[in-house]
Amino acid sequence: MVTLLAMGDFVEELQCVVDGAHYTYHVDIEGNACIARCRCSAECLRIPDALMGCPVEAIDERAFCTCSKLRDIVCPCGLKNIGAHAFEGCLRLQTVSLNTGLRSIGEEAFFLCTSLGEVIVPATVEQIGPQPLNRRTARTMSRTNPFELRFHPDNERLFFDADGVLYERRDDGLVLIDGCRFEGT
Repeated sequence: MVTLLAMGDFVEELQCVVDGAHYTYHVDIEGNACIARCRCSAECLRIPDALMGCPVEAIDERAFCTCSKLRDIVCPCGLKNIGAHAFEGCLRLQTVSLNTGLRSIGEEAFFLCTSLGEVIVPATVEQIGPQPLNRRTARTMSRTNPFELRFHPDNERLFFDADGVLYERRDDGLVLIDGCRFEGT
């Protein structure tokens, strides 16, 4: 199977099991892995730095959406991109440890993660897709378990205004990250 993504042409689809988690992943021509799907029943998951010797650089769209028992996730040190809806529906997810070196977080990456608490976005993140959380989810969570999206102090590109609206600072001015507003930030 050949899939085209920003990180390059993927030349094959592979599967492996690491610490009880079943990964389906693609390897690009440079030998980097992109996790396409993960099936696991664990509550705590440390996504491996490499799958069968291939460094994990990306998590594809909806890769972890079937992992309904996940409570804690630690991302690998070489991860650069988290795809849209990557963790959608992980209702029990409470903590996500993002790595320095991460560059982008896709649209609604944490959609319906209603138990999620604070997520600290590393200074290396340059792009966050629209609505990393769906606004309805953010409102619900602000009542029971407030979600806080914080940025590393060195991150000068992304910030919330006083009303909780997310902006990206670019060379040509400020850009509103579409529809991204969090109550209580």
